[in-house]
Amino acid sequence: MVFDISETDHNARRQNQVTMAAANVIKWKRIQLTNDEAGIENRGKVFWEKGCMEIYKENQARRGKKNVNQIMETIRILKAFAYERMTME
Repeated sequence: MVFDISETDHNARRQNQVTMAAANVIKWKRIQLTNDEAGIENRGKVFWEKGCMEIYKENQARRGKKNVNQIMETIRILKAFAYERMTME
């Protein structure tokens, strides 16, 4: 069984999309079954924690990473877009 077809044309890309969608459905069902067995409830949407990007930025700066300005720009864009209502989806 072939899961990944070389994307040389539209039909191959479409087939890969269908395969990926099917794989995601199977993955989601397995997660639900595992959660049910572990007694974990699905409480619906999980909202984006407002401070998590700031914490990430501080951690990256402390580690000497060079992408801190990109993180700050991402935070600015998220705040302008829908920072309060964003879900982890």
